Amino acid sequence: MRKREPKPKIFTCDWLAGIFCGMSSKQRHDKPQRPKSHRGEDISKRVFESQIPDTWTYEAKSQREYGIDGIVEIFDHDDTTGLTFNVQLKSVERESASKARIKTSTRNYMKDLAVPTLVVVVDGSSTVHFGWAHLFDLYGRKKGAASYTFELPSIWNENSATEIEREVRGARAALALRSNLPIYWTIDEDGSLPASWVASFRVSFERGLAGSTELTRRADEAGWATLKISLASDAISIRLRGTPGGVIHSKSAALDMLPPNFWAADTLLGLAFELARGGLDVLVLALIEKSIPESSLLGTEPELTAFAISRIVEAGRGDLAIALFERTYVSQSSPHREMLPMMIGRDHGRLGDQALIRMAERMAEHASSVEGRPAAEDFYNAANMIRKFDRARALELYELAAQRFPTYRKRGYWWRERGSAFFESGDEREAAKAYEEAVRLGEKAAVPLLADVYAVLGDYERAVKTWDGMRDITRLLWVEKMQALTALMAELSLTSQERDVAGANALLEGSNTTGLEVLALDALNVQGLVLAASELSESGESATFGLAAAAFAVSEPDLWLAALFAVQDEIEDMETRASLTAGITFAAVQECGESFRQLLLESDYVTEDGRQFLLEQIDQVPQDDERRFVVRIDGKVVNY
Repeated sequence: MRKREPKPKIFTCDWLAGIFCGMSSKQRHDKPQRPKSHRGEDISKRVFESQIPDTWTYEAKSQREYGIDGIVEIFDHDDTTGLTFNVQLKSVERESASKARIKTSTRNYMKDLAVPTLVVVVDGSSTVHFGWAHLFDLYGRKKGAASYTFELPSIWNENSATEIEREVRGARAALALRSNLPIYWTIDEDGSLPASWVASFRVSFERGLAGSTELTRRADEAGWATLKISLASDAISIRLRGTPGGVIHSKSAALDMLPPNFWAADTLLGLAFELARGGLDVLVLALIEKSIPESSLLGTEPELTAFAISRIVEAGRGDLAIALFERTYVSQSSPHREMLPMMIGRDHGRLGDQALIRMAERMAEHASSVEGRPAAEDFYNAANMIRKFDRARALELYELAAQRFPTYRKRGYWWRERGSAFFESGDEREAAKAYEEAVRLGEKAAVPLLADVYAVLGDYERAVKTWDGMRDITRLLWVEKMQALTALMAELSLTSQERDVAGANALLEGSNTTGLEVLALDALNVQGLVLAASELSESGESATFGLAAAAFAVSEPDLWLAALFAVQDEIEDMETRASLTAGITFAAVQECGESFRQLLLESDYVTEDGRQFLLEQIDQVPQDDERRFVVRIDGKVVNY
């Protein structure tokens, strides 16, 4: 078979040049080459510096920091102003190139900075295109992209420096609105809406601002804080100069397809959201109040709805909570109707009992007008809302919920919450039955509650065994109760007790009564535990009684601190002492909140090192959500 002859090797000119010169083509470039990107950066820097006023300075960063290339400082002639803004510089070879591609992470970083960022692109003709990063809008774009391309709306001209300075001054004023009142505001529109509709919108909007001294239409009265309302055919933008602002978009139709008073109410709500950053709490709440009757965003737009609810709850305005409840919960058309009762559940103490009772009864009234599961959920959520202060009515509502939706009787959480209503009304035996059914149905959160009932009923050994079966518990009180009761049973040689509560209290009225005598009648008597701890402190045997007193009194910060002292003084094993110290501290913070922290700060009996250690422990305390009432829709806890 004939062998195939090899093909002749083809030598390139570069290769031949290397042979004749005695070096390879790579060796010929034996000096560093200037990257093309560096050349572009230098060009954009030189052009940008040539455009800014002589009284401004540009300082390039030696290392790029999250897309920031440099900082411009604005001077008034030779006087400093304290005004600065960040700059991102880009250079492209094409002429009329007015777009910039920005990473999503970089855009988010720029929007959160207190100092605004100007994005600059210098094109092939040395024309400077620029735009503010905080105004780049992602509305209508695909979510989750790693980067986006934005149009830079401005080309540098003789007025650009003045406009940039106004934006920077506005950004600084927006950070301290209370020091820059009144705020100058304007409304403009692009001509796409009927003049009569715009006029009606203005009237409704200005009526909503009536009496607001923080806002003015006269530029000569205002400082640098400026608010601009812009109307387009399908959107309304609300922006404080120097901030991202916000845009209300009409997703389905032009603005003028709906009455202008509805859009005016939505704009008032959007304005409240925009001004909230400046600490104008009274004005913000007033704007929310005026938006409630007609705003279409309340109950449909979750972020603004949550904002309005949080402000109302913080202010303790039960009347506004009820008004908003009528708009958002009672209306079945609101997709986020459950937000108000859910958010109230997080901090229900601020509104007062009467507001919650009114909302719960209104919820029950609404439930009576509908059928099936929606009615059951209304009854159930109403019961949760008032369980803490009207247990009898809560039990009625739980029962009504189960009548409308019998599946509730197969749900562990229904039995657990029903058990809590019995327990809080003083019917421990019915509470135990309900909790036992909840545990049988797999409700883990009912386990420590059942143990607590067993302890109250005097079945101490059973209580400890039940607590020992806890899983995924965030409320540290249960752990402290288990440890305290275990030690107390050993000290008193008890496994159970027919608690004589009245007899123990009567015994305490005597002058020569000892703590152990009281505990013989009722081992969980808090005064008896405190007395026993005091009597045994000199012998170094008080820790068990002190911890039990704190755990069963629950929310007495002085007792928790005394338990900490006893543990520190009497427990010799370092590991055990550290574990008990952390557990007591965590439980005390969860049960007593700020009052325990304040006690630590003020107590003369805590050393500085000890105080610092305990405060560090407090910062690690896990959040306990067990005691807030919850809202359930379709059987699931609602959360935002």
